[in-house]
Amino acid sequence: MGSMFSEISQLRIVFATSTMAEEMVGNALLDTSVLIFDEATQGSFAELANLVCRLPKLEKILVTGDKYQLGVHLQDLPNSLHEGFGLESMVQQLVGSSLVRHTRLVTCYRMHPLLVHIVSYASYEQHGESLEPGTAEEDRTLLTLSSFPLPMQNVPIVLLNIISTRRQDSVSHSLTNDEHTTSVVNLVSALYNYISPDVSLVVICLYLYQKECLQKEFENLGWNVLVVSVDGYQAQESDLVVLVTTRSRRNIGNLGDTSDFLRDDCRATVALSRAKHGLFLVGDVEILRSGTVWNRFLDKASEYTHIVGSEYLNVLRSGRCKRDRFGQLSPLMAEVYLTFRMRSLLSLSKKYGQTTVEMSVGEMNRARVVHLLTGMLEEKTGLTGIMGGIQIKTLTLFIIGKTATGNNGLEGP
Repeated sequence: MGSMFSEISQLRIVFATSTMAEEMVGNALLDTSVLIFDEATQGSFAELANLVCRLPKLEKILVTGDKYQLGVHLQDLPNSLHEGFGLESMVQQLVGSSLVRHTRLVTCYRMHPLLVHIVSYASYEQHGESLEPGTAEEDRTLLTLSSFPLPMQNVPIVLLNIISTRRQDSVSHSLTNDEHTTSVVNLVSALYNYISPDVSLVVICLYLYQKECLQKEFENLGWNVLVVSVDGYQAQESDLVVLVTTRSRRNIGNLGDTSDFLRDDCRATVALSRAKHGLFLVGDVEILRSGTVWNRFLDKASEYTHIVGSEYLNVLRSGRCKRDRFGQLSPLMAEVYLTFRMRSLLSLSKKYGQTTVEMSVGEMNRARVVHLLTGMLEEKTGLTGIMGGIQIKTLTLFIIGKTATGNNGLEGP
C-alpha cells in the first residue's frame, strides 16, 4: 500500500472516488492544487469539507452536478439529521451561496434530440431552465432506422400503458408487477428479434423487488440483460432503455396507488434521461401522472407518439403491421389507450339512463375517433355491438382537438 501511495504522489492527475481520496489524502494527495468533484449531487457537503481542509496546497475546486437529479441518500436517517449537519448535497449548498461562481451546462450529448426536447420540458423548463441537444438525429438512429415497429415512425419512444395487479414482498415490502414483468420480457425479445441479440440495452426498475423478479426471469431464459435500479444507475447510460414503473391501479393487499417515492421529480428525471437511442416506458399512465415530471413527460411525448396498451405487444409478436400515411401503426388505431397531441380524458357515467364519453383527441381523423370511442364503450360498459343496434337512451360524444389534416375542431358523430 505504501508503494502505491508513493507512485500516486508522483502523478499529476489522480482519479479516485471520494472515499478513496479520503484514504489517500494523508500522504499521496498533499500536493493537490486543483480538486474536481464530478457527479457531486450525490456527494454531501461534509465530504467536500473533509477533503478541502486536508489539502494545504489546494487552489481551485470545480464541482459538477445536476440539482434536479438524485441527491444524497438520507432516507435511512432520522429526519432530524437531514439538515444542518452537512449531509445535504454539496451542489445544493454551493449553488445557494453568493460567494461561489456557478454556470449552467445546457447541451446534452447523450440523448436523441427528441428525447432531449421532451426531458427538457418535463424536468427543467418548469424551473425556467432548458436543455439543448448536442448530438444530431442522424447519430441516434439505432432504433428509428431499424425494422422495429415503433407506434409512430421515427419517434424513438414507446409509451406502454399496462394496468395490472402488483404484489408486495413480505420481507422487504418492495413491489413487483407480474404483467409489467411479462411486458418487459416481450419488449426485450422483440428488440432482440428486430435489431440484434447483442443490442446494448438496460432495464431500469423503480422497485428492487421488480428488479429481482426480472433478473430471475432473464436468467431462466438464458438472456444476459442488465437490470438495475434507478438510484443505482445515475450518471450511466445505455443505447436503449426499458423503464418499468410497477405501480398500478389494481393491487393486492390494498396498497396505495401512488407514493412520494414514485412522485419524486429527481428520481423521475434520472430514470427518463438514461437512453441514447430510444426509451420504452412501461407503467400505468394515470398513476404516473400523479408526479409532476412524469405528467409533463407524458404530455410532451404524447405530442409525438401514441400511448399504447397490451395490444401493441401482440403486434410485436405477430410481426404483421402496416402504417398509414401519417406514419402511425394501423392496428393500433382502435387501442383504448391511444392518445395524441392532447392528453386523453375518458369519463364514463350511467346516470339517469345516460352514457357520456368525454375525450380530448388530437391529430386523429373522424373515422378513427368513432372506432376508438366505440371500442371504449364496449370495454368499459360490457356492451358489445353498440353500433349494431343495442339501444342506449342517450349517447353524447364530445370530441375536441384537431384532425390529421389540421382542421380546427371535430363534430361528434
